[in-house]
Amino acid sequence: MKRLLANHREGIYTALRVVAGLMFATHGAQKLFGAFGGVPVGAGSFMGLAGVIELAAGVLIALGLLTRPLAFLASGEMAVAFFVVHAPKGPWPIENGGELVLTEAGSKKRAGVWLVSPERLEQDLAHLGPDALELDETSLAAILAQVGEIGARHRVNVCNVFHAGDGNLHPNIPYNAHDRDEAERVHMAMGEIMEACIAAGGSITGEHGVGRLKRGALEDQLGPEVMALTQRIKRALDPQGLMNPGKLVR
Repeated sequence: MKRLLANHREGIYTALRVVAGLMFATHGAQKLFGAFGGVPVGAGSFMGLAGVIELAAGVLIALGLLTRPLAFLASGEMAVAFFVVHAPKGPWPIENGGELVLTEAGSKKRAGVWLVSPERLEQDLAHLGPDALELDETSLAAILAQVGEIGARHRVNVCNVFHAGDGNLHPNIPYNAHDRDEAERVHMAMGEIMEACIAAGGSITGEHGVGRLKRGALEDQLGPEVMALTQRIKRALDPQGLMNPGKLVR
């Protein structure tokens, strides 16, 4: 075996260099041009700079040009990428996204993973909804018409999911979390949807209870007397305010 490896050492080294260089260049092409199911980023961004290094260094290494300094530069870029991007998610590449299987990038499933990762959704797209509103099931049609009118007036898209049999309505509005104007319109629309539900004799709590989004509408539903009574009970049971401090009932 040693003799076989020794006789073909140069060829083996060449093959490894070419494969490593082309794989590195592939990552750069994904970042810069969206090739192989990637998502293009700006060349002047942190990820764009990484893409330039990966593409240029990968191609030159595959060609056998300036291999030592470029390998040093590329390995430094890989170390930065690992500790800044991947390591916080876990120590192993299979769990931190350090190395996805490029051979599957052409499939629809793999392309979907490249194009819409959970991290990218968290950064670029949010959704807002009061989780569950509850009405008499005979009121659903009228409320859905109102929800549609509210969404159109505020120029937002409302995605309705509901339990037709028990009157639970789950309106959700997807929106760009970085667009302040759109975010304000979404919150106004959600406030009006809850007002419409209360006016129809429904409840804002539904099956999921009341969270931070809906707490402003709780007094509109229950009235100030019930809210004051709830606060007195809370203070009697928790005079030091240790249980869930600063939340719904103070």
